[in-house]
Amino acid sequence: SGPYLRVRFTNTTTLKVKLDNSASFHSDVVTEVTVVYIIDSGSANLGPTALTLNTSGVFDITPSGSLRTSRIYSLQIGGFGWRDVIQFRGLQFDNGGYTIHQNFPTKLIEFVGDSITAGATDTLETWSDYSFLTGEKLGVEHTQIAYPAICLTNYGTCPNQTMSDYFFSARNPGYDFTPWDFSKYKADALSIMIGKNGIHRKRYASPKPQHIANQTTPSPIIPAGQNDHGHGPAPSALFQSTLTTLLTGIRAKHPLAHIFILLTFRGFYETEIVASIAERNTAGDNALTFVNTTGWLNSTDFLIGAGPHPSDAGHRKVAKLLIPIFKSVLRW
Repeated sequence: SGPYLRVRFTNTTTLKVKLDNSASFHSDVVTEVTVVYIIDSGSANLGPTALTLNTSGVFDITPSGSLRTSRIYSLQIGGFGWRDVIQFRGLQFDNGGYTIHQNFPTKLIEFVGDSITAGATDTLETWSDYSFLTGEKLGVEHTQIAYPAICLTNYGTCPNQTMSDYFFSARNPGYDFTPWDFSKYKADALSIMIGKNGIHRKRYASPKPQHIANQTTPSPIIPAGQNDHGHGPAPSALFQSTLTTLLTGIRAKHPLAHIFILLTFRGFYETEIVASIAERNTAGDNALTFVNTTGWLNSTDFLIGAGPHPSDAGHRKVAKLLIPIFKSVLRW
């Protein structure tokens, strides 16, 4: 969820993008996909703007009033949400227009999770959820490895395609497992939030978590436990051991990244998360931080009828509270 392209360009008054939507995740059922783009001149942010496609082709995305040849612009464009898979085929400028390789972010955060991290219920889905907003406000590149209803474990009614497996795949659940080439890049930080699916069905009451102070060892971010609670709930020992295995696997792939583990907004599996971090500390991995989100959101910060899914305003609140923690730990 949330892949995007960022490119800088100049010396053109028009901007067109060539896209192919034939790779849509639901292309066998839905022929329409939506992309979102932002054009930024440095002084004015033009967007985000949604563009719905029912065919592949070249699309004019020149903003009203056109572009100025003397300015350098930044284009950020990608799928609207987790369903929208598109192929970028190129940009078209006026004669003399060209791209510029300068002033791109050098840091990268990966946000890993379920429908909350994927922004499945947000106004602009991926583009208005806490993970995207946090990455943008920090001025870093960011990815969202997130899929609605995914669990950490496969216990109970959790799907067999779990985050503990598909974090390491190049494709979404629903496709065959295809190993991701981790040599492509190394993340500076990660975030994982999983486990909430059964909560909005109100099958289980939310336990009242006790406050545990944040660890402050410097980065991935992992909010975990809601789907696993709602679909099982997964036994304590299973959840803890699976999380420890995932953290061990992440560390092997991103040896220098700091891992943040966020408590879910409903407070599930707090004891197990803290114990899993302690296991990794004992194994010599101290680049982990537990982020206690207790009290971050109240009842007015969630969408009516959507269970644990924050509203757009709720996502903005989470990003506002998360950013200072990242800055403090990562020294960014």
